[in-house]
Amino acid sequence: MWTPVGSGPSLSPTSLTIYRNQIYVGGYFSWINNIINSSGDTLNFICRWDGNDWQPLGKGLNCSVQALSVFNNDLIVGGCFTMAGDSVVNLVAAYTDTTTSVQELNTVKQEITITPNPTKNSIAVTSPVAVTAYRITSPTGQIIKKQNQKPLKEFSVDTSALPNGLYIFTATMGKQLVSIKFTKE
Repeated sequence: MWTPVGSGPSLSPTSLTIYRNQIYVGGYFSWINNIINSSGDTLNFICRWDGNDWQPLGKGLNCSVQALSVFNNDLIVGGCFTMAGDSVVNLVAAYTDTTTSVQELNTVKQEITITPNPTKNSIAVTSPVAVTAYRITSPTGQIIKKQNQKPLKEFSVDTSALPNGLYIFTATMGKQLVSIKFTKE
């Protein structure tokens, strides 16, 4: 079953990757085509999916993106651009997301638990910080289940309808997203 990733602007992606548990897309979209998200932000050739909307990466780039990859905790971008934000670059640039440190993510990730893993019918989620929403995705990023909820530190999620396989459980805690892999048997 195919489902859209957001209902926002029509992007023309040439590349996508996962970086810090979010989808990043690069392509031929820009202010020239008036690609604007639901908040009114212009998406200049590159953006990220925050689970609800496509978000810009600062001022973006001044030309299209042909390749995205992750190396040494940086998002590496290649294309025909010579400006990345306010920096002069030569067709390749590195972007570092500084909104949440890896140490902060790892601390919460170690404390949030999913049991049992592997699971058959349900998972129990325990978190030190209240979870306000969650989603379950396939390893390719397809959203299988999505739920907003009242803030809870402990709750269970029915997995009985999921086919056997690997999944990613992503919890939303304020502005922070934490993802944990689990297996359905």
